[in-house]
Amino acid sequence: EAIEATFWTIGGLFGREIVKESNLDWTFIVLYSAPFIVGSLILAKLNISSGKKRLSHLTMMVAGIILTPIYFFANNWIPVAILIFLASFFLSFAGPLNEAVYSDLIRRSGNYKDDLLGLSKANSSLAYIIVPVVVGILADNFSYSMVFSTIGVLTVLIGLLLLMFTPKKLH
Repeated sequence: EAIEATFWTIGGLFGREIVKESNLDWTFIVLYSAPFIVGSLILAKLNISSGKKRLSHLTMMVAGIILTPIYFFANNWIPVAILIFLASFFLSFAGPLNEAVYSDLIRRSGNYKDDLLGLSKANSSLAYIIVPVVVGILADNFSYSMVFSTIGVLTVLIGLLLLMFTPKKLH
């Protein structure tokens, strides 16, 4: 959710800054959005029934690793576009897999279904409230490319923490 909020907050501005041709400044938003269609189709064909948490965390980490070097390519929009597309492709797996984990947990939660669903929605809402403010402050003080690289590093760190501390079976 944080990466998505970042793209919708400064993705277009980053595109305008880095792509000097004004008729292509929308490219980053499209390159971020398009892989979600492809990823959803691939996930539907794979029909993953076990290991969803781990795979979600791993694909999230790979997306973060791919976003991290954006800062170093900020003068050339083609490598940045490729990195955005690839990161988005891996995120297209992480999000639905995470939702599948929540679905499994809700199915097993008995009387706490509504509480768990509310908690999930609250976390999502917080991401869309807090992240744009933080991203805006960072972008004002640094650069758009630095913000995306920072989000990449944070995504990798969070993914590592989740891999290390999330129990195999959530109760």
